Amino acid sequence: MIDKWFIHASLGPGIESNELVEDEMTQEQADEYAYYSSIELYQSYEGLHGIMTEDECESENSDYNEEVENTIDYRAEPYNPEKHDGLL
Repeated sequence: MIDKWFIHASLGPGIESNELVEDEMTQEQADEYAYYSSIELYQSYEGLHGIMTEDECESENSDYNEEVENTIDYRAEPYNPEKHDGLL
């Protein structure tokens, strides 16, 4: 288990979140954390900057879950101060 993780969540250029998580986690747990961080980021921007709401998807006959999955980007990496400090 690694005790520090760099978590990146993004909805495309300009809408992103980077954080340092100081919890002991496996890679799988960190990936899950990053995934849910990106979902929360998506939900916080719904209706803004072209991020579609569930109602907008419905009116355009689009699948909301597919829209979310196609928009979010995320990753979890073991924290490396040289690589990650400038991003936090």
